[in-house]
Amino acid sequence: MDVWNVVIGITSIAAALFAGFAVLIAYLMWRRGTQAQAKKEGIWEGEVRSSLKTFGDRLSDLEKQVAHLVRFLAGIFGHAVIRAESPLRLTEFGKSISEEIAAPGWADKMSQILRDKVEYKNAYEIQLFCFDYVETNAEYSEEEQRAIHDSAYERRIEASDIRRVLAIELRDRLLEYVSLDTPEEPRIEIS
Repeated sequence: MDVWNVVIGITSIAAALFAGFAVLIAYLMWRRGTQAQAKKEGIWEGEVRSSLKTFGDRLSDLEKQVAHLVRFLAGIFGHAVIRAESPLRLTEFGKSISEEIAAPGWADKMSQILRDKVEYKNAYEIQLFCFDYVETNAEYSEEEQRAIHDSAYERRIEASDIRRVLAIELRDRLLEYVSLDTPEEPRIEIS
């Protein structure tokens, strides 16, 4: 029986070695598959990152082009300093210009001088008078002229747009003088 014990022992050792090799081969195949999957995921992640960077770059270029287009169109059509509604009012942009160039103070000063010229005019005639006055008859001090030109230059608009702001401020002061209603901001009524 010694021979059979030796054969069984060798067979057992061979089976154990075969099972060990089988487990080792299965492990190596699993590892290779996992590495391949990780490599695929890494490639995919890299492609996604690259695509996102390209998209971000293109979006940035698009933003620059839109900003350029806005500046171009503003150069052609100008920025709105007055809301085109009745009666005319300053836009937020126009209000910021008014504050910047101290238009209310100028309008107060000029309304004292011009009161007699509008005493018997209606609101529309006063508005026409003010627009005509700021363009043709107004004599601006050197400081006022510099403020008009500096504001126009910094905001990339025409000096005539700045004078339109002055006209609206002057109109409102003169309307107060002749006891006519000045344009108010529309009120939202909640029912």
